Amino acid sequence: MTYRKCEILVYFIQCHVGLNQTNKSKRRNEMRFKVLVLLAGFVFILAIPSFSQGQVPYYVLDGYGGVHSGNGAPVISPKTYYFGWDIARAFEYVAVGTSSTNYGDGILVLDGYGGVHQGGKLSTLTVTKTPYFGWDVARDIVLRNIPPRAYYSTLSSSNVSITSSTYVSIRSFYLDLPDDGYVFISGTLCMGNNSVDYAFTHVALGVDSSTTALDNIYAEQDLPAAGGGDNWNSVTRTQMTFLTAGRHYIYLIVRKTSGAGIAQYFNPTLCAIYIDQSFSGTSGLLPGDVSTSPDEGRTGNIR
Repeated sequence: MTYRKCEILVYFIQCHVGLNQTNKSKRRNEMRFKVLVLLAGFVFILAIPSFSQGQVPYYVLDGYGGVHSGNGAPVISPKTYYFGWDIARAFEYVAVGTSSTNYGDGILVLDGYGGVHQGGKLSTLTVTKTPYFGWDVARDIVLRNIPPRAYYSTLSSSNVSITSSTYVSIRSFYLDLPDDGYVFISGTLCMGNNSVDYAFTHVALGVDSSTTALDNIYAEQDLPAAGGGDNWNSVTRTQMTFLTAGRHYIYLIVRKTSGAGIAQYFNPTLCAIYIDQSFSGTSGLLPGDVSTSPDEGRTGNIR
């Protein structure tokens, strides 16, 4: 296709410069023609998109079931079953992270009869097999991969005054999870105290309860009396938690724990990001999750 385009381009230039003239003008036009061809070829080369394989590691499946790595992709080990004849039809790459010792690259290979064969870090995991058709009819395998989803509650500029010693929700929304997974939650607000007495407050996140702090973790904040110093602050709470499939309600909650002052809150925002955990092999918090630190937010002030 590219060669044919060049032929058409050369023919067009020949017609344009008019080569069927006198010898003197012909030599002059031949020189013009060569220059035009060089320029046109240069422009044509620049217009061709460059496809470089040096950027992305990849895997190639051969018809016998072998999976070959390219461009620095890690070698799949243990390997998938080698059929010995042309029956492999498709494969899927799976990034595995089920424990501190089982993580890395996994492969699922589909044969034409419907069999699914595991390789790499999937070799030690139990995978429910598909129906075995018994004849060469299977053509593709698709990994059930649910992309992350984001949820948020819009910014509110109105002030909210709190005197209650129990938690009160000042921003909330619900999210519908298609599967079990982890949810990263972040809430931010500004707070202040315009009264003549101090106020002591807690800021927390709630899941399916507007009166209970998630994991009993909160940010503690003292608000000096008006005119008594730094009595306007911004607080952010972030946590990650595991939730089951279905509808869940997310809350940004506050309460006043002591003091005669009136705590005021404004510009609250709340957002959540859901991450599906296929092949997680666990139903708890991620190992080493910093949001579960026993000391976080329980004592002292977070400014």
